[in-house]
Amino acid sequence: MKKITKTYVEKIYRGLLFSESSIKEVTERNPMQIENDGKMQGFRFYDKEYVVDGEKTYDGEKSNYSRWIYFGKRYSLDEIKAKYGNNPDYRILISNMECNGYNYVCHTQAGSFLPMEEGDMTFAEYIAKHSKEKNAIRMFENLKKHIGERISYKAWWYGVEQNETDTLRNVNYFSNITFLGDGMILLNAFCAALGGVITRVVSKKMNIMCTTGLSMLIGGVFLLIIGFLIGTDHAWTWTLKGMIVLLVLILISAVCFAVYNELLACHPISKIAIYNALIPVLGVIFASLLLHEELKWQYFLAVVMVACGIWLVNRAPHNRKQEPVTKE
Repeated sequence: MKKITKTYVEKIYRGLLFSESSIKEVTERNPMQIENDGKMQGFRFYDKEYVVDGEKTYDGEKSNYSRWIYFGKRYSLDEIKAKYGNNPDYRILISNMECNGYNYVCHTQAGSFLPMEEGDMTFAEYIAKHSKEKNAIRMFENLKKHIGERISYKAWWYGVEQNETDTLRNVNYFSNITFLGDGMILLNAFCAALGGVITRVVSKKMNIMCTTGLSMLIGGVFLLIIGFLIGTDHAWTWTLKGMIVLLVLILISAVCFAVYNELLACHPISKIAIYNALIPVLGVIFASLLLHEELKWQYFLAVVMVACGIWLVNRAPHNRKQEPVTKE
C-alpha cells in the first residue's frame, strides 16, 4: 500500500445560477500553461491524495488549494459604486459586496462578477507580479554583489510583494494628509524655525527680555484679531476659574519663552532647537497622565529616538570644542 499525490486545475465557467467547474490533472502548477478559451471565469490548483492498495485505489482528501486567478478586471467597491451606482441592475451586486464585506470583485470575461478574497488576483495581475519577481531576482543578485552574501532575499522580496499588494488595493498612505492638519504642523515648524533665527539676530541689538515681551504682545494682538474675525459658536463667559487658568498659561508661556530665547541668544540654534522635538512626545505623555488618554508603547520608543537625536546633535566633535556665545 502506498500513497500518491496528484495535482489538478479547477476551471470555472458561467452557469445558469452558479459557476460550473471543470477539473483536469496537470503535471505542474504553472498558470502560464493554462489555456484561455475566452469563456473561462478563472482557475485554481489543488492537490489530491490517493491510496493504492494492490489493484485498488482509494480517493483521499483535497488539499493545498491555490488562490483563484481570474480572467477579467478587478473593481473595488468604490469603483463599482462610481461606475454602476445609478444603474438599478447592479444594486444587488453592491448590496452583496457591502453585506458580505467584499472589498473587490472581478468582472470576468464571461460577463459575471465574482468576489475576490485575500490573495486572489486577475491573470493580468499575475503576469505583472511574475514579471516583477523576475526583475526583483535580477536586482537582488546585483545588490548582493555590492552588499554581500548575508543579505536576505526573503526580506527583499517581501518588500517588493508588499508594494505590489498595496498598489492592487489602491492603498494611498498620503490620503489623510490635509492642509488644516499636517499643513498647519509644517507651517508651525517653519514659523518656529524662522522665529529662532529672528530672535538670534534681534538679541544682538535688544535686551532679550524686552524682545520676548514685544514678540508676545505683537503675537497676542494678531491672535485677538484673528479670533474676532473667525468668531465663536458660544458667548464669552468670564469666570474666576477661567481667569486663573488664563493667567497661569500666560505666566508659563512668558517664562518658557524668556528662557528659550535666552538660550537661542547664547548658543547655536541647531543645538537648542532640536529640543523642540520633545514637545509632541511630552504632550501625549502628559495627556495620558492628566487626561487619562491612551498611552501606547510607541510613545516610549519615540522618547528614546528623540533622545538619541538630541545626543547626536549636541555631541561634541573629537577635534574641536565649540564654546557658548556670550553677549556683550
